[in-house]
Amino acid sequence: MSSGDQAQHLAELEVRRNRTLADLETVQTAVKSVQRSMEAHAARQDEINQRFIARLESADLSEAERQQIYREWNEAFKESIARYNRLAEEREHLHVQELILVRMLTELDYRIRTLKEQML
Repeated sequence: MSSGDQAQHLAELEVRRNRTLADLETVQTAVKSVQRSMEAHAARQDEINQRFIARLESADLSEAERQQIYREWNEAFKESIARYNRLAEEREHLHVQELILVRMLTELDYRIRTLKEQML
């Protein structure tokens, strides 16, 4: 490979590395966002629970109304669990992407370093 070809190949590798690094930063930002959402989930669930508890504490509820509140609470709880599970799936997917991008960066760094050594 001529020195001109090597220089062009090096420039291409560095562009790929920069794009991969930008992708990694984007994924890491998304991971942080998902993590914040997961951390806030418990507080949101607590708020939902408190609303249902307050409704149930009303002294003038019939048994049918009480059962309806329990059914609504159960549905809200199921939806909350589903939301949390979606967040966990997204976090896992992002983690896999992060691992792949880190491996790609490692490989690109190795190829860049090797090519620079050859150019000396």
